[in-house]
Amino acid sequence: DILLDAGIENILDFVDDDVPFRLIKDNGDGKNGEDFPPSVLCLPYSMETNDFSLVLTRHLSPKDYASALESHIEQLAKESRESEEPIVVCLGLHTFVSGTPAAVNELGKMLTRLENVSNIVWAT
Repeated sequence: DILLDAGIENILDFVDDDVPFRLIKDNGDGKNGEDFPPSVLCLPYSMETNDFSLVLTRHLSPKDYASALESHIEQLAKESRESEEPIVVCLGLHTFVSGTPAAVNELGKMLTRLENVSNIVWAT
């Protein structure tokens, strides 16, 4: 209720799931009484695809970092196709971590390969 009262409609850093979900405002009677009650959209933010976690903590090379992201995305795309439910993958990229020339090179190759994977939609 506090978020909605403050005008917040989206939260982009929920680390508890790969599936977007809504926090629905309860009007107090347990019914919500509306077809589309006020809600906050919660979008996933995975630490498993964050460059801090993979590069700075696990010390992955640029090639291994890109490979880990590619495997993660391909697996969730497969699960999404099978379940017919949307899954969100957030790539936590920081210029001073994954913006190095070697990392940019490997990420570019990985993104080019993923262009051919079905049911992936890219958003920024």
